[in-house]
Amino acid sequence: LSLREPVQEDLLTHVFTARLDEARDAVRAQESRALLKEMGRDIEPQNQKMRPYGAVTLDNKDYGRYMGELQIIKHPQPADARVNVAAFIPEEEQFLINYIIPGKKFSFHLEE
Repeated sequence: LSLREPVQEDLLTHVFTARLDEARDAVRAQESRALLKEMGRDIEPQNQKMRPYGAVTLDNKDYGRYMGELQIIKHPQPADARVNVAAFIPEEEQFLINYIIPGKKFSFHLEE
């Protein structure tokens, strides 16, 4: 993954657990909102564009209490002003998304 926004980048360095209440369209992280709250930071709106397969998204402050919700997109979704596309999983690594099942831990390797 590669990105340049400090708050989002800091958040994405953590290890996450896929939520047990699985969603059809995305892998959702269990801990991301609580981690952001611990950091005491806000996610400003930016890069709100179409969300293709393999996009890593973070809900921004315009989403209210959902700010910091992290998702890996499994089915393309339209742009939403409340959702930032923080990074993309490289095409050659997207097969790994299928291995992130409910309760499974996952993390990202951020590239320069």
